[in-house]
Amino acid sequence: MWICSIAGIIGGLIYIPIYYVLIHYLPEECRQSKIFYVILAGIVILFFMTIPLWCYSWPSFLAAAGFSISAAVIITTDWSCCWIPDEPIMLLLIIDGFMLAGQHIIIDTMICAISLFFYLGVYLFFPKGIGSGDIKLAAALCLGCPGQSAYIMTVAAFFSAAAGTFIYRRFRRTNRIPFGPYLLMGWWCASVMGGECIEWLFFT
Repeated sequence: MWICSIAGIIGGLIYIPIYYVLIHYLPEECRQSKIFYVILAGIVILFFMTIPLWCYSWPSFLAAAGFSISAAVIITTDWSCCWIPDEPIMLLLIIDGFMLAGQHIIIDTMICAISLFFYLGVYLFFPKGIGSGDIKLAAALCLGCPGQSAYIMTVAAFFSAAAGTFIYRRFRRTNRIPFGPYLLMGWWCASVMGGECIEWLFFT
């Protein structure tokens, strides 16, 4: 219980510079209401409370903080403008390289490649389904999925997107659906329960 409380406090502290970046450096059209930023703060805190990556070591903590910053920016810009900037994706790729080089995570290369080809196929055959920013984000997230959990990320992302499309269209009244937040949700599901899902699916 105490470790969750500490995680919540750390997540709240991490969100302070994130909020500053969102308020001062994003384009005017991508800025949101105070309620949105409160919800976003809750997401960052939940991330730290459910994924123990930050408590393994100082490098892992920095990786988790960097991921939180990237995720917050992507959620804000994609939800507001259906636009994913390159900078947070570059930060994710740097984190991936650092974690892979230090063997903090070990990925299944074949599952990762299959997942990326699937996203690429959706992009090529259904160009209005996902954008190039989604492809780059999917690549960065797949490289951060330990083991075979890239498969879980893909399944969770598309199922959550299908469920969220109705709500988004109801409130935004547009056919343009941001897929980035659902990719991030899929990565979160893969990180939290990817191993258990893989064991259940393949009876291992």
